[in-house]
Amino acid sequence: MAKDYKFYLAHMLKDIKEAELFSHGYDFEKFSKSSLVQNAIFKKLENIGEGAGRLPQEIRARKPEIPWQTIVNARNRITHEYFGINLETIWSIVKNDLPPLKKAVEELLRK
Repeated sequence: MAKDYKFYLAHMLKDIKEAELFSHGYDFEKFSKSSLVQNAIFKKLENIGEGAGRLPQEIRARKPEIPWQTIVNARNRITHEYFGINLETIWSIVKNDLPPLKKAVEELLRK
């Protein structure tokens, strides 16, 4: 039986919150020097992208302002092109892209 989309949204929300927690108190310079925090955040972004990829299209369509395919693509780059990861891009995702995604996921879970 296929999992309900709320299963994936709940896990995405958990991973977003953990990525926020892991980055709390860090600026880019400190982040760029901590392989521990980098790897923890990479894993959370992989999980978020995996969840986004498993959401049905009709659920994604409810939040067209969210670049769902870009999220999935980021997951694939982190997973498969590990040595080509740009830390500035990852930091930007955490600081600029996760907050609106978090809000959208919370709204989708409430519906």
